[in-house]
Amino acid sequence: MLAGTLGSMNDVIPVVTVAVLLGVDKFMSEIRTVGNLCGNAVACLIVGIWDKKIDRDKFNCAINHPSEFDFEKLEAKEKA
Repeated sequence: MLAGTLGSMNDVIPVVTVAVLLGVDKFMSEIRTVGNLCGNAVACLIVGIWDKKIDRDKFNCAINHPSEFDFEKLEAKEKA
């Protein structure tokens, strides 16, 4: 879409500028993708908490101690 818009503006924007903008747009596209991924992850987390589908104890343990998180140990603690 960007290439089509810039290509139609031959008299206003020089061709070299279009090439530079397309190069920058590639990196911006990757950054938008990462931002979108983070936003979707946060939205899923918020909806999960809102619907009470997330076990807050397991979640807090995983966030506070990511290297020590052991799902089997938490299940054993729940059963006891």
